[in-house]
Amino acid sequence: MKIRRMIAIGLAGSIFLLTGTNAVASGSSRSDTEMVGLADSKGANSDITPITITSQPKSQTVIKENAVTVSVSAQGTGLQYQWYYKKKGQDSFSVWKGRVNAKETVTPNDTWDGIQLRCLIKDSSGNSVTSEAATITFVSEPRVIGQPESCQIRFGDKITVSVSASGEELQYQWYFKKMGQSAFSLWKNRTHSTETATPNDTWNGIQLVCEVTDKYGNTVRSDAAVITFIQNAEDEKPWQGLKVSVLGDSISTYKGWSEYNTYYTSSKIPSVNSMWWKQVCDLLGAEPLVIEARGSSCCAVSDVSWTKDITPAVDDSRCQQLHRDDDEPDIILIAMGVNDFQANVPLGNWDGHSDLSTSDIRTWRGAYANTIEKIHARYPYALVFCLSPCYFVKGNSATVNVNRQGTYQDYENATREVCELLQCVYIDANQFGFTRQNYTPRNFVLDDHATDGSLFHPNATGQEILGQSVAAEVKDKAVGYINWLKNRG
Repeated sequence: MKIRRMIAIGLAGSIFLLTGTNAVASGSSRSDTEMVGLADSKGANSDITPITITSQPKSQTVIKENAVTVSVSAQGTGLQYQWYYKKKGQDSFSVWKGRVNAKETVTPNDTWDGIQLRCLIKDSSGNSVTSEAATITFVSEPRVIGQPESCQIRFGDKITVSVSASGEELQYQWYFKKMGQSAFSLWKNRTHSTETATPNDTWNGIQLVCEVTDKYGNTVRSDAAVITFIQNAEDEKPWQGLKVSVLGDSISTYKGWSEYNTYYTSSKIPSVNSMWWKQVCDLLGAEPLVIEARGSSCCAVSDVSWTKDITPAVDDSRCQQLHRDDDEPDIILIAMGVNDFQANVPLGNWDGHSDLSTSDIRTWRGAYANTIEKIHARYPYALVFCLSPCYFVKGNSATVNVNRQGTYQDYENATREVCELLQCVYIDANQFGFTRQNYTPRNFVLDDHATDGSLFHPNATGQEILGQSVAAEVKDKAVGYINWLKNRG
C-alpha cells in the first residue's frame, strides 16, 4: 500500500505532516477532547456523512437549586455522545461520567457556579468533533420581601396593593382569583409593584397575587391579598384584631404553621392563604394564632395502629397549646372526626347529665365533650365553633359512609348534640360541597396513603370553599358575641 506523505507549511510557520486525510501539528500533544470544533477523521470514508453540529450548547444563568438542561444537536452516522466539564479554576476538562445523551439534565450543587460543559460527538467510523462550551452561572433568585396586604373596604372605595422584591431588573405581573374560581387569571395591564383600583361588585373575597420575574426569567409569586367588602358603617371590621386558634387533624395542617405529622406542604397547596382557617381569618379580618393540628389524629383515645403515636385531641397537652405566650385565642375552631370514624371509635352515650369526668374518652361523645370542657376551662373567654366531621369519599364512591359503629350521619348528629349541650356554635361543614350528594372530584386530592382510591383531603379549591363558607357561618351565627368578645374583662 502506498502512503501519500507531504509537508505543508501552516499560516504561522508550523509544519504539518499530512497522512491520508489527517492533519496534526508537529510537536502538538492536544487530545481530541481539547480540540474544540476540530474533527478527527480516523479512517475517513467518503460514504460517511461528516459530523456537523447544528445547535451548540447554550450558556445559562440559573438559580442553583433549579434543574439545568444542556443539549447539543448534530448530524452524522451512528452518533454517540460524551459530555465533559471544567469547573472554575480548573485547567482542563474531565469526563462527566454517565452523561452520554445529546440532552442531559442535572440539579447543580454549590460547586457549579461558572462551570463549563461541552460534548464530544463520535460517529460509527470513529470520527469525532467537540462542541463549544456552555457556561453555567448562578444568580440569586428573586425574593418577595414585602407581601401584599389583605384589607376590608366599603364598596366604591379604592384599593392599593403593593409588593416589594429583591432581584435584578425585576418585572411585575398581577393575577386575580374571584370567589368560587379554581385558578388565578391575568390582571391585564397591571405590571407595577404597586397597583390601585376601584373594585366592582364582583370583587368581594377576591384574591390578588403578584408574579415577579428577574432579567434571567426566574419567577416568584407573592402571597395572596384578600379583598373583602364591609356591608355598612356599623359593620366595619367587627372581627378585626381577634385571634383564632384551631384544634384539628390533617385537613388543618400546613408546613410552618403546624408542628406534628403535617400533611399539607407548598407542593400540595402552594399558598397557606388557601387553607380553610386562613380564609376564615382573612375574611373576618382576624389573625391566626395557633394551629394545633396533627395528621392521623383522633379526638378520642384509640388503639388503632396508625393513631397510637399521635396524641388525641382530648389529651390535656393539646387543649393547653391553643395560646402563644401571653396571647390568648378569642375564637377556637374545632375540626375533628374523620379519623375517629375511620378508626371505628364507638359513638358512646354521654347525654349531658352524667359527670363528664366519668365519661369514656374512648368514645366519640365522651372524648368530644371532654375536649370542649377542657377548652372552656382553660380559655373561658373564647368563643368555640365546632365543625362537623367533613365527608370523605370511600373508594371513589359517593355512597353513604358506614363503619362498624354506625353511619357518618350518626357521628354528625352526635357532634351537634354535644355542641348544643355545652353551648358551642355548631357548623355543618358538609353543606358546602362535601356531602355525598354534592361530591365533586375537583374539590379533593387523593390521600398519599390511600390504596383504595379514597379521597380525604380538600385541595386548594376545596379548602377555599370550606373556608369561605365557614367564615359566612361565623358571621351569621355569632353577631351577638362580637361586643362581648371585644369588651370582656
